[in-house]
Amino acid sequence: MPTTLFRGGRIRADFGGVVHDSVLARDGRIVAVGSVADVRAASGPVDETVDLAGAWVVPGLIDAHPHLLHFGVAAAGLADLSGAADHGDIVAAIRTVASGRAPGEWVMATPVGEPHYFFRRGQQDLREGALPDRVTLDEATVRHPVMIQAWSPTMPNVCALNSAGLVALGINAASPDRVADVWIEKDASGVPTGRLFGAVTTNYNTDPFFGEILLRLPAPPSHLVEHATLQAIAAHHRLGITAVYEPHAMEPRHIDVYRRMRDSGRLSMRVKAVPEYQRFTRPSDHQKSIAELAATLDDALIAVDVGDDWLRVEGITVSAGGTCVSGNMPWPTTYLDAFGHETSGRWFISHEAIEQAVEFCARSGLRLNVCAMGPAEHDVLLELVERHGVRDGIVQHGALMPLVHARRWAACGFRQTICCGFTWGKGDVYRTAFGSESIADLNPLRRLLDEGTVLAASTDWGPKNPWEQMWLAHTHLLGHSGIRNDGPAQVVTRTEAIEMWTSGAASVLDWPELGRLRPGSYADFVVVDRDPLTCELDELPGVVVLSTVTAGRTVFASA
Repeated sequence: MPTTLFRGGRIRADFGGVVHDSVLARDGRIVAVGSVADVRAASGPVDETVDLAGAWVVPGLIDAHPHLLHFGVAAAGLADLSGAADHGDIVAAIRTVASGRAPGEWVMATPVGEPHYFFRRGQQDLREGALPDRVTLDEATVRHPVMIQAWSPTMPNVCALNSAGLVALGINAASPDRVADVWIEKDASGVPTGRLFGAVTTNYNTDPFFGEILLRLPAPPSHLVEHATLQAIAAHHRLGITAVYEPHAMEPRHIDVYRRMRDSGRLSMRVKAVPEYQRFTRPSDHQKSIAELAATLDDALIAVDVGDDWLRVEGITVSAGGTCVSGNMPWPTTYLDAFGHETSGRWFISHEAIEQAVEFCARSGLRLNVCAMGPAEHDVLLELVERHGVRDGIVQHGALMPLVHARRWAACGFRQTICCGFTWGKGDVYRTAFGSESIADLNPLRRLLDEGTVLAASTDWGPKNPWEQMWLAHTHLLGHSGIRNDGPAQVVTRTEAIEMWTSGAASVLDWPELGRLRPGSYADFVVVDRDPLTCELDELPGVVVLSTVTAGRTVFASA
C-alpha cells in the first residue's frame, strides 16, 4: 500500500479538543498525526498527497447494531418504492422489475417511505393517501404476483397485493374479513381489494395467519446476497461508517458471506460478528431443541477468531423476547398490545435454554451477548448472570433500563449498545403500552455512563443517518408525539454522543485499532463539511460526508 499524506484539513484524532492539520497513512495504518511539518519529519518518503481543502476529519464511525447484511439482503431484487410520490410511481417501479422476471415469478416491493423507526413518510403521504388496490397494481403486471411489503416494527400496518398475488395466497371473496389479527379489506361486492391490514409486518411477527403467508413468499435470491451486502456496505460508507458490529440474528451462513468477501479482497468494512443462539426473525427460522442449542454453543466457541484486521467473530447472542406492539415483549405486569390483547409478553426461548447458554459462557469463557429490551428480561438474565458469575459481556439495546438494572449490569462488567432511534420510533409505543412513567427509563444514556457502563451507538436496521442519532442522544425526541424525553437520566454531552460512535464503540467491540486516529490505529476516517463537535446542535443531522477512508484508501467520495 502507498504512503499517503492527508494534509490541509482540520483533524480530530479523538474528541479531546486538539485539532491537527495532517495525518499520514502507511500500509493501512496511521503513522503520524499533527502539523504538516511534524508529520513529514516522521514520515520518510511519501507516495501521494491528498489535499483536504480545509475539511474536517474525524475517526471512522462504528455502527454497533445495524443489521447491515440482513437489511441489504432483504431489499435485494425489490422494486424500490421508498421515494414514490403517487400510484403512478409505484406502478412504474413494479412494471420495470416485472419486465425482467419470468411469468409467475413474484415481484416484491419495499414499503413507501422511510423504514424502521423513522416513519416520517409512508403510504399515507402518497398523493392518493393510501397504497394502491389490486386494480391499480394490475396495471403494472397481471402475469406476476405482486406484494408491497410492510416492514417492522410498526403494527398495525398495511401491505398490498395485485390480483395474481391474491390468487397465489388463496385470498378471495370466500376468505373471512378477519383472520387472527389480519383484516382483509373488501369492496362493496365482497371482493378483496388487495390491501391487508393489521399484523402484516415481515419480521418478528407471530401472527399465525400472516406467518403462513410469509412462508409462501420467496426468499431473497441467493445469487444476489453478496452483491446486496456490498451495496449495503457502500450505503454505510456514504454515511461515514467504517466498521460494524453484527451481533443479532446472525447465523454461520451470514458470517460466511463476510468471510468470502474478505478472502476475495472485496471487504472494505471492518466487521465483528456474533452468532445467534436461536433466531426468531421469520416463521421459517428453525426452532432448535435443547440439544441443538447446546451444539450451537459448541460451534460458537470453535468459531471465535479475533485476530483478523477485517472480520472478527466472537461470542453468542441470546435473544429471548420481541416487541411490545405484537405482544412479544416480556413485561413484569400485563399490558395491551397493538390489537388490544392483554398480555405480559412471551419468551421465545425457555428459561432452561437461557440458563444453558449462561452456564456455558461462565464455564468456557465465551462472550455472552444478550438482547434485552426491558425489566422483565433484565430480571431473568441478571439472576442467571450473577449466579453463574459471567462477566464482561454485552447488553444489546437495553432500551428500557431502570437504575437498579443499570447498576447490576455494570457491576457484572457488561457493556451496552444503544439505539437512539428507539426513542424516536418506539417511545410513544412504550408510553401507550406501559404508561408514561416508563419512558423515564428509555435510553437513559446519562444514567448508564454515570454507572460506569461503556456505550456503543447503533441504528438497528440501517442504513440510517448516524449524525442524526448523535443529535437524538442530546434531544431524545419522540417522533410521533414530539415529546422530548430529555430528563436527567438521558441527556449526554456532544462529546459523549460522538464517542459512542467512535472510541466507545471500539471499546465495546474490544477492537483498539478502531475509533481513534493515533499511530498504530487503522487509517479509517471520515472527511466531513463541518465540525460535528462544535456546529450548532440542530445542524448536526445535516453533516455531509465528503469522503470515507478505510485502510488509507478512499471507499466513498462525494461528487
